[in-house]
Amino acid sequence: RDQSAEVARALDYYNNGDYQKALFEFSRLHSSLKHSAGVHCFLGNLYLLLNMIAKASQEYLMALKYDQRTPHAHLALSYIALLQEDFYTAIDELSTALRLDRTFQANNSFLQQLIAAVEKRDNRSEWLV
Repeated sequence: RDQSAEVARALDYYNNGDYQKALFEFSRLHSSLKHSAGVHCFLGNLYLLLNMIAKASQEYLMALKYDQRTPHAHLALSYIALLQEDFYTAIDELSTALRLDRTFQANNSFLQQLIAAVEKRDNRSEWLV
């Protein structure tokens, strides 16, 4: 079976915004590619885009199982925590992503804004990170 053609088809669907079809195509490949942090991050992105938050979290956690040093998974988990108003987890995951990949300059600014929001909400002045 030609996996590269199937991956290309899944990516085409993804790039065209047809996330349901991309998920279907990628799910067919999942068993043969399941030990890849990148594949789990991609599936997590699809689930997140389809508003399937719990499944997205599972995929990002699986990505970290295969490679703890995957900044994308930490960044996505930070975003999910933020959606759930779990600010401490959001800060922790984003901090980890920044430590792993210093090129996340835009996220550094986001992290500082998040810290400020939590400090203001909790009436705190100390650093949370």
